[in-house]
Amino acid sequence: MSDPAVCCFLTRALCAQGGRLGLPELQQHAGLSAPQLAETLAAAGPRRFLVLRGGAEVLAVSDVRVCARRECGGCERLHLCKLNLMGRCHMRPSSCKYSHDITSAENRKVLKKHDLSGLSEDELRILLLQNDAFFLPDTCQFYNKKGGVCMQQNNCNKLHVCRHFLQGDCRFLPCMRSHNLLDDHALRVLETGGIDGKIASNLQIIYDHKHMEFNKELKKGNVHNYKPRGNYLKQAVVTRNKEPKVPLQTVDSTLHVPSPEGPGSTLPGQRQQQLPTGGKDEGPGSTLPGQRQQQLPTGAGGKDEDKKDDSSAEASKDNKEVNCDEICVFYVWKYCKHKDKCKSVHYHLPYKWEIYDGITWKDLSMMEEIEKAYCDPKNSSIASRNINFQTMTCSSCPVRRLSTPSSVTKPTFVLTTQWIWYWKNNEGQWTEYGEQGEGDSVDSPSSAILENLYQADPDATISFQAGQHHYNLNFKEMTQTNIAFKTRREVCRRPKFVSSEDVQKIKKGQRDSSIPNQACPSHWDQSALPDLGYKD
Repeated sequence: MSDPAVCCFLTRALCAQGGRLGLPELQQHAGLSAPQLAETLAAAGPRRFLVLRGGAEVLAVSDVRVCARRECGGCERLHLCKLNLMGRCHMRPSSCKYSHDITSAENRKVLKKHDLSGLSEDELRILLLQNDAFFLPDTCQFYNKKGGVCMQQNNCNKLHVCRHFLQGDCRFLPCMRSHNLLDDHALRVLETGGIDGKIASNLQIIYDHKHMEFNKELKKGNVHNYKPRGNYLKQAVVTRNKEPKVPLQTVDSTLHVPSPEGPGSTLPGQRQQQLPTGGKDEGPGSTLPGQRQQQLPTGAGGKDEDKKDDSSAEASKDNKEVNCDEICVFYVWKYCKHKDKCKSVHYHLPYKWEIYDGITWKDLSMMEEIEKAYCDPKNSSIASRNINFQTMTCSSCPVRRLSTPSSVTKPTFVLTTQWIWYWKNNEGQWTEYGEQGEGDSVDSPSSAILENLYQADPDATISFQAGQHHYNLNFKEMTQTNIAFKTRREVCRRPKFVSSEDVQKIKKGQRDSSIPNQACPSHWDQSALPDLGYKD
C-alpha cells in the first residue's frame, strides 16, 4: 500500500513544476534514493503517477474531478468554480454561483479522500488541468460526425480531435479521426481555453496512455457494457461540461524511505507513512515546529496546529468573520480588496494572540512578547503572564493563536508562517530537525519535509531512518520513537519569530510578492495593476 503523505508530497513537487518532472529531478525534490522512488511510484500505480517508458519522466495523475453539474445535491467530487481555477472568473467569491474556496469542508473531505490535502490552489489547478476533461475545450460535433467535415476548418474554435479518444473509449488503432492535441489548430484552441503548451504535452501523454490501456482491456474482454457510438449529448443530468473517464489499474506495495538522525517515534496500531529524506532545502517553503497541544485542530487543510477551537468566538475588530482562524496574507502585506467581506482575519502582524472571556475573543496585550516566548521550544509557559502554551490557557480562560497560512502551502507568498520542527535530546535540549548534531554524519529530515507531510495528514505516523536507527514520528501524539529500543522523545512544532520591526523590513524590502504573478493572466498589463491589491 502506498503512503498517502509521501504520495501527496510527490504530487505537490510535480505540480509545482508544471505537472511533470524527470526522475532525477523528482528524486532530488523528494530526497529519496532511486530504488525507493521507484518503489514508491510502483506502489502508487499509474492512477497516481504515470512513469514514461524508459522511466525518464513522471507525470502527476489523479482521479479527483470537479463536479460538472449546474445544481448538485452532493457528490464525491470537488465543488469549485472552473473559471476561477483558470484565472478567468470575474465574479467576486461572494457573488459567484460556484465556490472559490478549495479549503471548504466538503472540498477538504474530497481532497483528503484522494490523498491531496496538502495541495495549494495552483498545484490543484495543474493537477486538474491535465486530468479532468471538464477543463478541456469542447470537441467539434461536425468533425466528429460521420464524414468528419467541419465547414469552418481551421477557423473553428472547437477541438478537431476524436471525442472518444478524449472520453477514453476510442476502440480504433489507428483511428480515422485525429488523436493529436499538439497540432497547430488543437494547440491554438487549447491555449485560447487556458491550457498552455506544457500542459497540452502532458495531456497528450496521459490520453495516449489511456487509449492504449483501454484497447488492451478491450482485447482481453475486460471492458463491459461498451457502447462505441452512443449519443454523448444525451445525459441524465444537466452538466456544465462533458467529462470523459477511463479506468486505470493501480499497484499496491510498501515504501521504505530513509531519513536521518534524531531519535524517533512510533505508536503501535497507527497508520504509518514513510518519510522522504534528504537535503535541508527540501519542500517548497521553510517550516518550523510547534508543541503538541490538546486544543489544536488536526484538520488536514493547511491550518496551523496551534489554533484553539474558536467555534464560539466572535470576530476580531478588523474582521467580522466568526469562525476564522487564519490571518489574511494580503492584508498583512498591504491591502485586501475584499475589506470587511474577507473570510480571513485582518491584522497587521502574521500572528495574533487572543483570550476568550466567556463571551468573545479579545486581543491579549504584549502580543509580541507572548509570540517571542512561544517561538522558543523550551518555553511551555510564560509565568509572568500566567499563560500555558501546552493547555493554551491564561489562568482558566482559553487562549488561541491565529496566524497566516503555513509557508509550505503558499510558497510564493511572503509573511506566511514558517514552522520549525524540533526533537528533545537526552539533555533536555530541543534540536531542530535537519540540523546535524555533534558527531552525527547523517542529517534528520528537514522541517520543510516534515511540515509538508504534516499538512498532507496531521494524524499520520511517518517512518524514517537516521544512520543505523529507524524511527516513527507520530504527528498526532507529537512523539518520536526508536523502533528497536522503544525510546520515546518529545517532538515540538513552533513558528519562527517575526517581530513587528521584521514585518516592516520585509514589506519595505520586497515587491508585492504576496500577490503571486501567476494569479494574474500572462496577457494582462502588469503595469496596470494597482500597488495595493488587485483592480476589481
